Amino acid sequence: MKKFLFVLVGVFFLLAAGSVSLRADENEDASIVMVVPFQIHSKEPLDYLSNSLALMLSSRLDAYNEITTLDESVVSETIKRLGINIEDEESARKTGGETKADWVILGSLTKIGEPISLDIKIVDVATNKPTVSVFYEDKAMKGLINGVNIAAKRIHNKILGKVIITDITIRGNRLIEDEAILYQIKSKAGELFSQKKIQDDIQYIYNMGCFSDIQVDSTDEPLGKKITFILKENPEIAEIKITGNKEIKSEDIQEEIDIKLHKILNYNEVKNNSLKIKRFYVGKGYYDVMVDYKVDNTSPNKAAVIFQIVEHHPMKIKKISFIGNENLKSRKLKKIMETRKKGLFSFISGAGIFKEEALQQDIDRIKAFYYDHGYMDIVVGDPEVKHDKKWIRITISVEEGEQYRISDVKIAGDMVEPEEELMKYVKITREEIFSRRKIYDDIMALTDVYGEYGYAFVDITPLTNINADDKTVGLTYDIVQGEKVYFGKITITGNDRTRDKVIRREMRVKEGNLYNNKKLKKSKERINNLGYFEDVKLNSKKGSEPDKMEIEVKVKEKMTGMISAGAGYSSVDNMVGMFQISQNNFLGKGLRVALMAQLGGNSRYKFAVTEPYLFDKEISAGFDIFSTDLEYDDFDSKNQGFELSLGLIPFGWEDYSLGFSYNFSNVEISNIYPDADYEIRESEGDTKTSSLATVFARDTIDDRFYPMQGSINSITLEFAGGPFGASEDYVKTMVDSKWYFPFKWGTAFMARGAMGYARGYGGKDLPVFERFFLGGLDSLRGFEYRHVGPRGEENPDDVVGGNKMMLFNFEYLFPLIKAAKIRG
Repeated sequence: MKKFLFVLVGVFFLLAAGSVSLRADENEDASIVMVVPFQIHSKEPLDYLSNSLALMLSSRLDAYNEITTLDESVVSETIKRLGINIEDEESARKTGGETKADWVILGSLTKIGEPISLDIKIVDVATNKPTVSVFYEDKAMKGLINGVNIAAKRIHNKILGKVIITDITIRGNRLIEDEAILYQIKSKAGELFSQKKIQDDIQYIYNMGCFSDIQVDSTDEPLGKKITFILKENPEIAEIKITGNKEIKSEDIQEEIDIKLHKILNYNEVKNNSLKIKRFYVGKGYYDVMVDYKVDNTSPNKAAVIFQIVEHHPMKIKKISFIGNENLKSRKLKKIMETRKKGLFSFISGAGIFKEEALQQDIDRIKAFYYDHGYMDIVVGDPEVKHDKKWIRITISVEEGEQYRISDVKIAGDMVEPEEELMKYVKITREEIFSRRKIYDDIMALTDVYGEYGYAFVDITPLTNINADDKTVGLTYDIVQGEKVYFGKITITGNDRTRDKVIRREMRVKEGNLYNNKKLKKSKERINNLGYFEDVKLNSKKGSEPDKMEIEVKVKEKMTGMISAGAGYSSVDNMVGMFQISQNNFLGKGLRVALMAQLGGNSRYKFAVTEPYLFDKEISAGFDIFSTDLEYDDFDSKNQGFELSLGLIPFGWEDYSLGFSYNFSNVEISNIYPDADYEIRESEGDTKTSSLATVFARDTIDDRFYPMQGSINSITLEFAGGPFGASEDYVKTMVDSKWYFPFKWGTAFMARGAMGYARGYGGKDLPVFERFFLGGLDSLRGFEYRHVGPRGEENPDDVVGGNKMMLFNFEYLFPLIKAAKIRG
């Protein structure tokens, strides 16, 4: 504390030394002020601050050109000569008169414990006006300098007659909070009083629309004016009525308006809501609707808002006509328009409703459609809308001009690859009809290429050299690559259950990495393919530095678990009970856990756990314990065992995976019917199988649950034989390739080919339950599960399976319920 006080005194003396030069060039019109040494009230020895505080306050006042303070030597000599202590207003005026000062400043410092306070009096020497006091307090000594600064400013304002706003209060408001009103007011406490600003504040409050009368009361106080805004609020909305509506329900209209009961009436909002109701009616085809409003005061503080509607009759679009379109047929132009004429199923589709905004957008669509077909001189006139009492007729005139073709295509500017390599991404070609849509697609393709090199803000401008004589366009893609961009902060939001690291480990980009839009798209695909989220968005924005881009991963979680239980009865299985619980994101860690039990004629038990990131590495591991008891037409099968699995990404190849699994099972074939084929009869009894399998796969599909493009290719090798008393020896291999191709309207094609081969070794045959069977939704559609394959020699009705398999599928996939990812 003592060290701090010595530093403080040093600062005071430096400031005081500066004040000498300030007072050397005095302003003749300035007010002369005498600052008397401060009185000190403290148990600590702080008397040395008496003169220091006076010097510091003098230096602060001298900083204002309108004030000149007396030199401290003049003050001390005058006090000594008069032989008085200046402690009250009378002695202050006497001393001030001797020095010809206009004002005398008396001050005291009080320190009790840690807190301090300054008490300063401003004495007018020439008049008997009441003395004004300035008071400041702080929690500690370090606030003393700030207190002197504040005191100097207040003294300055008082001496020069400047009126300060000491406080602003609000009266008369019932429902609108003070803070909301004060936010509109520009005048602030501590600032100079301005009558113009007060008038502006009144207007700002009026603009809120909640007050019918505003008055201002100003009260003089020793340090300035206290301002009070006295308000009269509009009445409270006690009722909202809708009248005149016959065709549209009041409930539907209520959903369109946003004024609420028990809120303060705002005439601006009421007017805006009447316009909303009119737009709502126009959207329903009531082109001539009239909507008005009025306010009835039901009591001094309550009012009813009444919307008065005259519906007239709904008008539908009867006809849309085009004039001047010789090359593009009217039916093609109508297809791209949102505006449609009334049809047989308009009650379902909503077609036939006139919307002016939609029609204006349709004009832009028509222009774009012509540009896409090479008509660069297209002129589309303002639509002519005519209506009678029932129908609306729309006529659109066009001037097509002639069709333009591409004369040349080039790439110029900054090159990340040779021009001939970049041209491979350009689809529009020479002699082809000019198409703005294809040019846009080319720009997007080139943008993706530059994005892989870190140029996130590449600027690609299609420069066109139009030759009106031969109707050709020379096209040049001018590229300005800009600066390379790096990934900044990556944040994840929306994941209430799923842990951050589960999402972050799927990201193919890291903070600090060079920007790569291909990896960014891949990150979104991988997060989406987890199956934990309804929606995944990756939003990018510029970072704190020009070469940084921040990424926000925004997810919307969905249910990833299931619990089901049930019981039933059938003539085949008798009583059947079932319980199943599964969770694909257990504890939000990405663990997949499943437990299932079914009791009855066909009994099944299963417990499986898979960790997709073992030790936080891209290594998956899991186990599966199972027991299955099935009854077929010709025999019963009971299969019990377990499986261990391990998977990894080989050599860091992004889309590839290499998996290993070990399976041990005991299959018991029993209750074989007498007329079953001999190959089935030979399988009777217990069969132990110990097998090791490996799968090498490549997966590039865009969405695991709703694929539109990409492929899944895999090769599986299985070797059976070995320990634990295994009695079956065989090898099996499978090749499977599935490809998706996007088409129009959210549809896609799928082509698949699969082959398999298996055989026993060591003198053993391939067991029936390891043979190939086809049939079922995931195999050969139109046939029952396992009902396609070689048949028995003794009983041709029995499908005994084969050791070779080849399958081809070609499917057309179309959405049924896209939101639920269900398609046919």
